[in-house]
Order: sequence, then structure tokens, then C-alpha cells
Amino acid sequence: MVILTPQKEVIATGRARMSAERMLTHEKGMAVKTRWNGRPESISQPQTLEKRTWDDAVSANMHILKNLRIKRINS
Repeated sequence: MVILTPQKEVIATGRARMSAERMLTHEKGMAVKTRWNGRPESISQPQTLEKRTWDDAVSANMHILKNLRIKRINS
């Protein structure tokens, strides 16, 4: 998860601890366990306007997905 300011500047990244639906209705608590935070950084626009697919996202993160699957099987 990437946390942005209203001006679309990155201020933190982390792992979501609840669903987006719950974040919208939840009044208190930690929605994201941050792994990095810092000064705002502008997001650069991609050089290309190619549309990305869900398969592209899965392919780019396959090593992470495999590690999560192995951990789940072994626990």
C-alpha cells in the first residue's frame, strides 16, 4: 500500500491491515503497518500510456506470491 497526501505525494508505504471497505468505515486503529515513511515525494508519471492488466501485476509479483504460498503451506 502506498500512502499519499492530497497533492499525490508519497509519504509512506506499508502493508494493509484491513480491507479498503473497512478503512472507509473504521474510526480508529491502524489501517496500514508502515515499512517506510519520509518526506513527501512526487510520483512520476509513466513514460508510456500502455494499459496494464491483472496478469501483468501477477507476473511482476510472482516471486512474492510464491514465497507467500510456501509460507502458508509450511505453517
